[in-house]
Amino acid sequence: MTLTAIAFLIILGFVLILMEIFLLPGFVVGITGVLMVMIGIISGYYSYGISTGSFILIGTIIGGAIMAYISFRGNTWKKVTLHSTVKGKVNTLDEKLIQAGDEGITISKLSPIGKAMIKNNTVEVQSLEGYINENTEITVVKIESNKILVKQKNP
Repeated sequence: MTLTAIAFLIILGFVLILMEIFLLPGFVVGITGVLMVMIGIISGYYSYGISTGSFILIGTIIGGAIMAYISFRGNTWKKVTLHSTVKGKVNTLDEKLIQAGDEGITISKLSPIGKAMIKNNTVEVQSLEGYINENTEITVVKIESNKILVKQKNP
């Protein structure tokens, strides 16, 4: 394999690794890039011997370090970083608002988690008895941290 082909493999591998980081998540493109870089280095050792192969390896390491430095140094990460903060929480109701023994009705099918209307509040609830159909009367059994556990109301 020629030095041009080896250099092309290594550069294409670096491009694929950058594409993985910035554009295409899922590891397939990144793993392909790493494999191309490794094939380029191994081909250098195989085709040109230990001394030239070692130069190719050192050049690849230095090139990778420069690529990482430029990527982390620039404003590249600011473009893909989330700058807002999520402040909402699940079922952040006043503890006195919904208590064990309260009754309500399911808005969606509980399989075993779904939504229910309890004291005019739409909340996410979990069934203790498996599946409960929509528009079924329920009773709150207990509340554990952010889980509201319910069962079907007896007829």
